[in-house]
Amino acid sequence: MDEPSRIRQRSGRTYVPEVAQQQKQSRRDGGKVKVGDQQYARLPNSFLYAVVALMFTTFLIVTVLERRLPRGLRVEDEPGHPESFIAEHAMASLTRLTDIGPRVTGSYENEVLAVRVLRKDIDAVVDEYGSGFKVEIDVQKASGAFPIKFFDGMTNVYNDVQNLIVKVNAQVKSSHTLMLNCHFDSVPESPGASDDGAACAVMLEIMRVVLKTKLKLNYNIVFLFNGAEENIMQASHGFITQHKWAKDVRAFINLEACGAGGRELLFQVGPKNPWLLEVYSQVVPYPYASTLAQEIFQSGVIPGDTDFRVFRDFGHISGVDFAWSSNGYVYHTKYDSVDQIPLGSLQRTGDNILALLKGLNEITDQRKMSDTSSTNDLIFFDMLGAFMVRWRENLTALISVLAACLSAFAVYRNMKSAKRLGTDHTVYYAGMMKAIGIQILGWVLAFGSCIVIALSLTVLGRTMSWYARPIWIYFLYVLPTLSVSMAVVHHFGVRQLKKSIPNIWTLFQVYYDAIQILWTFLLLVTYTLNIRSGFIALLWVVFSSVQSLISNRMFPDASKKSIKWLLLYVLLLGIPFVQSFYLDLGAIGMFVPTMGRTGSAFNSEIIIATMICAMFGMLFSFVCQLVLVAQFPHILQRIPASFTFLALAVLLLTDLGFPYSGDVTSLAPQRFIITNVDRKFFDENRKLVDHDTGFWIINMDINSPESVEMAVSEMKRAKLVDCTRGIYCAMPYPLPVMNFIYKTHYIEAPPFEVPIETDLRLNGKARLSPDTIRLNFTCNGPDHMNMMFAGLPGFDLMAWSLDPETPLASSHQYLGRNMYFVYYSYSSLEPKEWNFHLDFKVPPKFNIDKDLVLDITVSGQFSHGKNKTTAQLKEFMSRFPTWTTSTYWTSALRSYKF
Repeated sequence: MDEPSRIRQRSGRTYVPEVAQQQKQSRRDGGKVKVGDQQYARLPNSFLYAVVALMFTTFLIVTVLERRLPRGLRVEDEPGHPESFIAEHAMASLTRLTDIGPRVTGSYENEVLAVRVLRKDIDAVVDEYGSGFKVEIDVQKASGAFPIKFFDGMTNVYNDVQNLIVKVNAQVKSSHTLMLNCHFDSVPESPGASDDGAACAVMLEIMRVVLKTKLKLNYNIVFLFNGAEENIMQASHGFITQHKWAKDVRAFINLEACGAGGRELLFQVGPKNPWLLEVYSQVVPYPYASTLAQEIFQSGVIPGDTDFRVFRDFGHISGVDFAWSSNGYVYHTKYDSVDQIPLGSLQRTGDNILALLKGLNEITDQRKMSDTSSTNDLIFFDMLGAFMVRWRENLTALISVLAACLSAFAVYRNMKSAKRLGTDHTVYYAGMMKAIGIQILGWVLAFGSCIVIALSLTVLGRTMSWYARPIWIYFLYVLPTLSVSMAVVHHFGVRQLKKSIPNIWTLFQVYYDAIQILWTFLLLVTYTLNIRSGFIALLWVVFSSVQSLISNRMFPDASKKSIKWLLLYVLLLGIPFVQSFYLDLGAIGMFVPTMGRTGSAFNSEIIIATMICAMFGMLFSFVCQLVLVAQFPHILQRIPASFTFLALAVLLLTDLGFPYSGDVTSLAPQRFIITNVDRKFFDENRKLVDHDTGFWIINMDINSPESVEMAVSEMKRAKLVDCTRGIYCAMPYPLPVMNFIYKTHYIEAPPFEVPIETDLRLNGKARLSPDTIRLNFTCNGPDHMNMMFAGLPGFDLMAWSLDPETPLASSHQYLGRNMYFVYYSYSSLEPKEWNFHLDFKVPPKFNIDKDLVLDITVSGQFSHGKNKTTAQLKEFMSRFPTWTTSTYWTSALRSYKF
């Protein structure tokens, strides 16, 4: 029969008589395909429906397990738990601290009231339980400076920031100290319950338990309550570089938050002393940690940093970094109150940190404590929060090679089995190579479908529906990934079934081995590139190989593969599947709220689509090829696709996809940062050449500012900021974040009176050498200021008085010139004058009396107290919808040429 008559088009679909006949025969024979004299059973669709149902049930179960918390102990439980952490004590301390309200560094609330509240709680604990211990309490005021590659890069200068420090001395004198750190300051507008008042409350309760139980201490313990972390880790730097007790610290525990409640995640450890993680793995009752989290955070994908960096880089000590990461919607907002923190979260964190502290204290060999020669090279992860798995990085090569050999052996055994069924090695190998290409094509097309959906939603103005309701992620991106991947495998698998591999179970094994080879390749790549989260690939390689070998031995006859084989398949591959989803769930829980504060420069819809497609494309890798042995494979492909189309219709035709929520039971507010700014631009003679006032809107997500135009009519005349006008767009950036928040808007508004004049004066120029000059400055302004400057072409900054180290240039440039960002704050309640000098290398013909050297901008941030707002700013903010949350203050920007 010729080709045209053999293949006919019916309803736009290719019709292959032989395959159709096989399918009809399959129905007549109870789901079996006849090849030669043998019949090969297909799996009934009911079995595969059960697998899909089990898969989504697993999603639900893991989600519930991931959110499970222990019961929070109350005061009445204390007699039955005399040596335990009592969460209600910690909650009482936290309530007293947050009742103060926002605690911005430099404010009366932070510098006086917060210290008073904490000191009162500390004194109460020491007075009641401190007998038998030598307890020392110190309040430190520190001044200093340091460079930090945070966001674009900056130099941090601070004056008189505070630390409240408690030292519990070991009963037997020790020169080694363990340190716990929290911070009691907060960002403007936020009560700072989770970030980081809860950590301070946990430390107070741990201190109470240590003193009450008369714990025998082998080491001193320092409890550091620092008062300037939100100023980019100033107080921790002041302690670790200047305090008399800092030199004895051998290890630290840092407690932080980027969410409210949930489980505390160990997301950084090291850089040395692997015994820190060993102790954590052995003693904590509720482990939650992985090298994946550490690599994600240290990559800079998550916008933020912690005191861990300061202790590591400037104190040269090792430690562990914990943070709550759930419910990131309230992080740095007015909603970060005690109402958002379950008692169980305090209990869980307290139990874990107390156990870790006791475990570290039980290290009797003090030489081990002071040994910094060994690096923390452990690969680690927790299995569903039940226990920790870990091994040394130097074993990764051996483990990876052994896993690759096991994988190769499993493939070899499958090729031998296929030969017994009539498929020789050459055909099998060729089919496997083709299957690898088909699998990659399936991933590419699935990725493409997710991007098309994301772009369509962007064009239609329906972005971020998953922000308030993460369930949309499954309908918009998870189900299309599954449907498209299965469709590609089935489409090309049918062709191979007809042309070269007529045995459906051999064909299935070919695709199975192809995926196993891809995972093996990924494992070897991650090892070669020293990507420590390659343990995920290792799990898939090991369990897929074991499943293949056991299946090959138990079910050599393809005609007998049925429910028992499927149960084995689900059981063994379910282990890496569940663990991978567990890790994916943690990543989703962290990234989704983060998309509300990453700026509008990047399309968060595309970011989420890409991330979800990548994660679930790999997660479904051993699910999709089951379509090859299904009785009615088209149904399996159409069901998820149908749900996606239905979801898109609901999203476009109803309000169920509205991205934000102001409901206190399920908060997901849209964020805004707005300053009422007064800008003045001066020429080289200090003559005012331009002056304007207005509202500067920092767009925190892709829907800003259009999302609130109906409620706030001024947003309709908001203009995109022109960044060519001056350094950092001639706007009072509070932090150097131009690399990801460069799309902002400006609305002109009436003038207002600046409460404290921000001013920069050049006191004089002096020639230090023929090619070097010094410029001496005096700056006045509020307790939070930023200075941004760039030398003119040919003028290079050589040194300054701010910091003895080489000046750190920003990664962001201004008109091709190196730019410098300086963050300055002081914690005294009265204004302080800031004096400094800058040393520049100048061209040979430089005229010190006439030639200009640099463009410089100074901005004052009035972020607390009575100077924080203006009448027009209050009125402007009062009209924002209830599903928004705003951080706002008054700013003054002054631009000069010297």
